[in-house]
Amino acid sequence: MTLKQPLFLDYPIFAADSDSSGYVLTVGGGGGREYGIENQLDLLRVGPSARRRPSVERCFSLPTDTGIFTTVRFSQARRVWVCSVRTFCAFLYVDTDAGGVMNLGEFATDERTRKEQEMATLDPQSRALATVHEDGTLRLWEVEWLDKQPRDQRPSSSAASSSSKPPETLAAALKKKPPTAPFEIKRLHLRHTCRGHESGALDCDFAHDSSLVATTSRDNTFRLWDTQTGEQIAQEACPAPAKAPAGAKSLMPRFCRFFPDVGGPASRKYVLVGAHGARGPTTLTIWRVSGSRVEMVGGQYLADKVPCCSINISGSGWSLQYSYMPHGLPTKAVCFAQ
Repeated sequence: MTLKQPLFLDYPIFAADSDSSGYVLTVGGGGGREYGIENQLDLLRVGPSARRRPSVERCFSLPTDTGIFTTVRFSQARRVWVCSVRTFCAFLYVDTDAGGVMNLGEFATDERTRKEQEMATLDPQSRALATVHEDGTLRLWEVEWLDKQPRDQRPSSSAASSSSKPPETLAAALKKKPPTAPFEIKRLHLRHTCRGHESGALDCDFAHDSSLVATTSRDNTFRLWDTQTGEQIAQEACPAPAKAPAGAKSLMPRFCRFFPDVGGPASRKYVLVGAHGARGPTTLTIWRVSGSRVEMVGGQYLADKVPCCSINISGSGWSLQYSYMPHGLPTKAVCFAQ
């Protein structure tokens, strides 16, 4: 894996993800308008470059009035971005052609305990939703959509206009003609509440065929769950590398991402797990999943002084990551790797 030079933005980034056509959505903030770091989201267009870092164009920037979006994940089937806002899921439809964002709604995922939602993601078909929470639970939901027009008659939104508008012009345009989505979300149906983690869950991801969900937790384990039954089928710990500080036997798995379909037997899948110590560098490990059997098949030690807190695999071959500073606040950097 080859790391490229980081891109620095002008506000703290809590999360970022990319779609299949070269667009990256970043979310964050945490201050206020008077401090110049209001809660906001940015849509970036990333292109190839012969230099150390890819070319990046900011398409638009908008404030998030409902609070700080702490996570964001993209779902290709509906071209919807799913964000976490405290104990809610926010579903965003980004119209890249018109240059605008429509909030499809915010849905509470834990009204009883009011524990913080740490991550939310749709499956590849956008039919199921997985959320993980501060109390260590994984919740699996069925998403009920209402199509406003036949899917084969919708305008394509796979590409955006190359001439992006400045934020001031965009804000005025949105007031005159806000973007509209060709569908809406009617409701979420809770199918399974999965318990097993002994501490707060941190991340989750669906396999390419939606049969499995991987989760990571502060209890120093990552686990695999059957989406049909809600049952746990595997539990693993990330071993500390030889370069880790003395006495460290296992690391905290911070994030997990399944690889796209790589062919071979239908039961075989690969998942990338990133783990780190309290302040130390991150180790990336690749695990092969064959039925209920899980084995580590590769790994790489990132010689950075701060933990990497997320990595997302894009369809263009670039993966995207962001990291935390030693004092625990999000950085302003987006780093690309190949």
